[in-house]
Amino acid sequence: MVTTEIPATRKSSSTTKTFELLETVASAGTAGASPYDLAAASHVAVSTAHRYAASLLELGVLEKDGGGRYRLVDITMTKKDTIDHPDRPSRFAYGATQIEAEVPYTVFEDSPSVDMSVALHNPTDTAKSYEYWTCTTLAPGEESTWGSPTMDIVTNVDTFRCDSAYRWMADVEQPAHPQTPTDRYLVLDKIKKMSEWRGDGIAYGQDLATTPQNNFWGVVNHENRESAVRVGDKTITPGMKFWEWGQNGSFDTTIFRRGSSERPYIELWAGTSDRFFSPAVLQPHQTGSWTESLAPALGLADVTNATADGAAHVGFAHDDEGVSVTASVFTTLIGQDVTAALVDDSTGSTLTSATHG
Repeated sequence: MVTTEIPATRKSSSTTKTFELLETVASAGTAGASPYDLAAASHVAVSTAHRYAASLLELGVLEKDGGGRYRLVDITMTKKDTIDHPDRPSRFAYGATQIEAEVPYTVFEDSPSVDMSVALHNPTDTAKSYEYWTCTTLAPGEESTWGSPTMDIVTNVDTFRCDSAYRWMADVEQPAHPQTPTDRYLVLDKIKKMSEWRGDGIAYGQDLATTPQNNFWGVVNHENRESAVRVGDKTITPGMKFWEWGQNGSFDTTIFRRGSSERPYIELWAGTSDRFFSPAVLQPHQTGSWTESLAPALGLADVTNATADGAAHVGFAHDDEGVSVTASVFTTLIGQDVTAALVDDSTGSTLTSATHG
């Protein structure tokens, strides 16, 4: 019998030092880290820290400011609206607005959430009508199931306006204003469930800005209790648009029609106006800005409320002895102590609380 001894692998000293350097820069945040900070944290000479940092600068991982401090490079998308496309839909009548958009993305070392900060600037001397929408395609679930037919939209909004092209929705939901049943405003109940979408369609959630506890919305997969949640300032982005292919269309992967794009997902759009073709306005030299956070929520049957730091589900059960309340919490603050409190909204008093690390 011939045996071969495989030598034990050793960590590269330079690789270890590089990661220590990156951790130091990440911990410094926007203030940045000096070469002396890097040398002290990595236990190397300042000249060696300079050499490592120079390599990371060349790779585009770090940036260096005028004071010689190092920061992690942000991922930022920028765009100026200079195109008045001749084939645009006629109702997009705003032309080339010259509005400048800047969207940096931030990921965190100690959190699974992602922040997308949006800034829209009007550099001109005239007010500009415009539309801005962030399209979020959500399909929580394991890759093997390609989403789930049990997915539901998670939101506290209780009314929506269906697009005129998708009148089938009126056969599923009740009118929100029975006295004017043809105004296309419907109660948001069954349509939250993907299984109730008889075809593709567009719908707009209503009163987002004034609905309590509604700086969030998302999608929950009931098969494995996984959710994807978007959190943003509802007063700045009051628009909430739904899109789906429909329950049957979502599983139609015929390549001669739409390829495999129709996996079971739900599009949720966040806008600065309440629906398409209804513009917002940026005044001369005005800048509008906000942050949208995207985060998972695991192990929850549903989502009652959410922030960028986590999500919670509160359930109620009735029996002969009264009402019992249960609460489950998922936090994105990894390794930190988190206190969850159940608060009576009518009185503001805390009914119970618990702290977990």
